[in-house]
Amino acid sequence: MDATGMLQSAESLPDHGQGRLGKIAHGALADAVTPGAAAEHPRLYVGYNTLPDPPFPMAGFLGNDAMRGAWRACGGELWTFLAEGARSLRESPVPQPGSVDERSRSLQRMMRVDAMVLVWSAHLITPEECEGGRALAANIAEGYLRPGDLDASPAARPCVAAWAVDRAGTGLILWREDPAADGGAAPDCTPTSTRDPVVAGIAELLDAQYTWTATAFGY
Repeated sequence: MDATGMLQSAESLPDHGQGRLGKIAHGALADAVTPGAAAEHPRLYVGYNTLPDPPFPMAGFLGNDAMRGAWRACGGELWTFLAEGARSLRESPVPQPGSVDERSRSLQRMMRVDAMVLVWSAHLITPEECEGGRALAANIAEGYLRPGDLDASPAARPCVAAWAVDRAGTGLILWREDPAADGGAAPDCTPTSTRDPVVAGIAELLDAQYTWTATAFGY
């Protein structure tokens, strides 16, 4: 995955009780949300130095803005988008020896690829609050959810969510309701795992990114 933009430090950000992974998820969510504007495609962020014994004492994250074409090519289907991203990385050639200068190689070695975050629109369902929420949750669990059901139901509240996972298999979801508002309440957070299909897809993409980078720059 070709990263674009500037590396941002996550050290001063809230961790939501989830350590450095929570910090980069918070930073990615804040970076991806533009008040008053709806996102056109998912945003992916690489997280650096979130696991123990980092090569440099700073956790950071870097966004990828070159995803619009890939999203369209996948027909706006999230799992295809993630799977194709992983496949593309695994098939990408690594730089030839000597083609990367030592300064760039040293910088890459200082920022170890440890995590990945995907930010995209979602719906928040609270089954304990109303019958509509319970019905939607049951339909999702049983595979009966139809296209448009979430958009049409007042029991499914729109939000923007950040799914994050690290190479140790730790996952979390950070979300914020009313993403178009300027300011507003702090995001909510819940732990998850690679049993979550979105997190599983991100974990596969993360593994491909780490493998490519480690091969290219010699972690």
